[in-house]
Amino acid sequence: DYAGSLDRTGDNREEYYGGALLKDGRMVGRLSGGEMQLMNLLRGADQPMAMIVDGVAMNLERQGPPAVSVDLRGGVPVIDVKLCVLASMTDAPFNPDEIASALATRYDALTAHCQSLGVDPFGYARTAAAQFLTIPDWQAYDWDERFKNARVAYAITLRRTDS
Repeated sequence: DYAGSLDRTGDNREEYYGGALLKDGRMVGRLSGGEMQLMNLLRGADQPMAMIVDGVAMNLERQGPPAVSVDLRGGVPVIDVKLCVLASMTDAPFNPDEIASALATRYDALTAHCQSLGVDPFGYARTAAAQFLTIPDWQAYDWDERFKNARVAYAITLRRTDS
């Protein structure tokens, strides 16, 4: 949900705020609170991300920075992201493959949303730019346009921690 759209009649007064997506100094879209939590998990925010999969609630924290590789050899960038996540939950059954798959699906949707707007809030451009010798070469590559069609794959490893 977006800020201000949650029901405020219950006991829970917390609300996760969304964010604005900017391009060339102008807002081109927005992220929901859940999308911002995904972004924060990927980028290393200090707060855990709450997630529910098949009725099982858990808190997720990133373990170390993601390993990001960007292959620019073809006409379309190929981005591989490896992310290790720690999951803490109650004594509920734990299927790491199912949770990792659900998380990857959410990252796929978030990435597609950002690509449709032509923005890279993930910072993948930094990894791509490091492959160019000069700024004019990097600018000529036109990352903003190429990112729209990039193939992005998320490989998530999940580990359970004691609650």
